Amino acid sequence: MRADTEILWETYDHHQKLKKHESYPGLIASLKLAMSGDLNVQHVDFDEDAAAVFTSGATEVITLTPHPEVELKEFHDTLKTLRELLATENSCKSSALGESREKKGTWFWIIGWDSVQAHQDAVAEDAALKVIKQLTSLAEVEVKHVKLVKYAA
Repeated sequence: MRADTEILWETYDHHQKLKKHESYPGLIASLKLAMSGDLNVQHVDFDEDAAAVFTSGATEVITLTPHPEVELKEFHDTLKTLRELLATENSCKSSALGESREKKGTWFWIIGWDSVQAHQDAVAEDAALKVIKQLTSLAEVEVKHVKLVKYAA
């Protein structure tokens, strides 16, 4: 089983400051008790408000790594085309894109949908399928859907 945690930091520096706090090693140790694998932290500076995506009925998390031989302009142009196409769907609430600070060349695209079914219906249309096929020829693509719940202590 895999568990993902999304944390919206005010800034990257806020997380770096927490890492210097005396309680941080204990926090990480307690998290590792619930994990069966390595801790994989990715910081992403999104181009849009991620909070709007994370509060949707379903959040699609797409990890994209362009193939080494791919021109980045073609990759980004294809992403832009698909983003614009999906933004016209009423069930698509918001999306944000950003590159990982830790793994340069790996991009995270998050999309907020009314539901997973609404996403599946939107991408089943011929126009979307054509662009998705092009995108998957340019990059390794991993897609997951999550229902995020805000933690309140």
